[in-house]
Amino acid sequence: MAQALAQSNDMEHDPYVVQNFNFVRMLGSGTYGCVAAVTNRTLTEVPEGTPLAIKKMKKWNGGEGIESTTMREVNALMALRGHMNIVTLHKVGMDPSDPMATIVYLIFELCEAGDVGRLRTICAKENKINHPHWNPNKLLPMNTVPTLEQLARVMFQILNGIAYMHCKGLIHRDLKPQNILMTTDWIVKIADFGLARTVTIPNKLMSHEVATQWYRPPELFMGPANFKYTYALDIWSTGCIFIELTSGMPAFNGHTEFETLMKMLNTLGTPTNAIWPGSEAFTYADQFNRFPKFVRDPRDGITALLRRSHDSISQAAGYRPYGRTDIDRNSLAVDLFTRMLTYQPDRRITAVQALYHPFFDIVDKRRYQHFLGELQANYPEGYPVMPPNPPFPQMDYGLPDNHDNDGDMDVDDGNHMNIDQGPPAPAAAAAAAAGGGGGGSKGRRVRR
Repeated sequence: MAQALAQSNDMEHDPYVVQNFNFVRMLGSGTYGCVAAVTNRTLTEVPEGTPLAIKKMKKWNGGEGIESTTMREVNALMALRGHMNIVTLHKVGMDPSDPMATIVYLIFELCEAGDVGRLRTICAKENKINHPHWNPNKLLPMNTVPTLEQLARVMFQILNGIAYMHCKGLIHRDLKPQNILMTTDWIVKIADFGLARTVTIPNKLMSHEVATQWYRPPELFMGPANFKYTYALDIWSTGCIFIELTSGMPAFNGHTEFETLMKMLNTLGTPTNAIWPGSEAFTYADQFNRFPKFVRDPRDGITALLRRSHDSISQAAGYRPYGRTDIDRNSLAVDLFTRMLTYQPDRRITAVQALYHPFFDIVDKRRYQHFLGELQANYPEGYPVMPPNPPFPQMDYGLPDNHDNDGDMDVDDGNHMNIDQGPPAPAAAAAAAAGGGGGGSKGRRVRR
């Protein structure tokens, strides 16, 4: 089996590649296929010598025909064709010697800079002339951070592509840094639509398998069984990506689903019926009620998360990165991230609303005017496109009246646990509830 996998990843000697392209290098492999950089030799869709990326789709079931994930990706990319922030699919190829279509090749434009997870490396190359202490022998992400304008430029383009995708009735369902690419001239391209779905009526019930764990929204962790896919799923994932691009570290990088959820609650507070109506009666309410009750303004949690991530990078590097963005002190950025990471899905900011958030006032939008106008003209009926009136009102986070909003976190010690420990067994939880759990003063202040 290992030999078969090695052969499937050998793009340099693949018959279809040899026949039509000049092989340059392997770019990587993933769940659904492997990708190589090539230059065009025979395709009529693009000029000869054009740099391209070719993705060889893996065959899983051994049967005939094209995999459903491949069909989803092709259909989505054809529907989104022509948008500057969606990767361009030039051609779907098949090996003539393979009449059963067991292997499919997708030929894309090449995004030479890689994915946005390498943003700090990309910024290092662009900003190095302004860095008197530039040392290319050190880890590039430790040597520089993006400027606020660079971050906003990338984030705006990500939202621009997502807004267009939603305009066409598509949910990506697997947004993460590795699936968002960049060209060398800083054009963002959303890619990898193998899990994309159309928003239909009636809509499909949600599966916990979609969305990579660190970017998975809370409704997939603890929502009711009858939750359905909405555009809000992509917005949460994008908010997690923005925090990662800003801080250099994932927002909720737990080793397990439980640890990921605990980091989410630790940062944003534990949702209640006041914050997320109906949350206390969800499918997993029994387990959920045994979680620690973190009381926190999510704006404070996000600010602390950005600051803590930055300090961790500084410690690992042995010095403070040159030219810190200080985005944790930017109230507009924190406000945007908070609106994207809102527990209740239908209260999350939409992609188009986010494009008009004042955080993006620093972005030169002239090159995007055509696409913004198209969004406003073609969005589905009933979808909130423009900012609310009044724009971006103060949000109610359902905090108790005695919450002091000092940036610390209140924890009910009677319900506290270590995030590596997991939830208590039902018997232990019952004993603790009956008074056998020890005691401790409630509402003790925990410094972060």
